[in-house]
This record gives sequence, structure tokens and C-alpha cells, in this order.
Amino acid sequence: EAEAIELGVALQLTNVLRCLQLEAHGYSVTVTELVGWEHSMKNELIIAAPPRTPAPCPMLQAAQARQAAMAAAGCHRQRSWPPE
Repeated sequence: EAEAIELGVALQLTNVLRCLQLEAHGYSVTVTELVGWEHSMKNELIIAAPPRTPAPCPMLQAAQARQAAMAAAGCHRQRSWPPE
């Protein structure tokens, strides 16, 4: 039974991380529990509505800033971000 509880906590934590990642990219997130936890551990429906205006990707912004700084310093990268 302890393993089932640990698995339930891990599943909930995973869903929390999913929701936080979606919200960090501007999505509006709604989570609905489909049935009680005692009946099924995988019972949450995550609905994410995209933002009306896309939020800029922090990793892409950082990569572009790094490329601009390297170009200003006369350095050239052989790879670009995001990978193709």
C-alpha cells in the first residue's frame, strides 16, 4: 500500500509540473478530477487553452541573446537554436 501512495504522489506531482510548465508558456490551465483518487490514480484531465498572443519561449530568447552577444564579439556559432 505504501508503494501505491508513493505512486499517487508521484502522479500528482507530475501533473502539477505539467500545469506549471503550461502556465509558464502562457496557457490557461484547468484541471478536472474525473473520479475519486481511491478508484483510479490516473484520473485528472488537464485542459490547456493556448494564449491569444504566443508567449516568447525563454530558451529561444536566451539562445538569441547569446547569439547576438557572440556576433557582437566576433564569434560565430556553427549550430543554431532551436535545432532543426
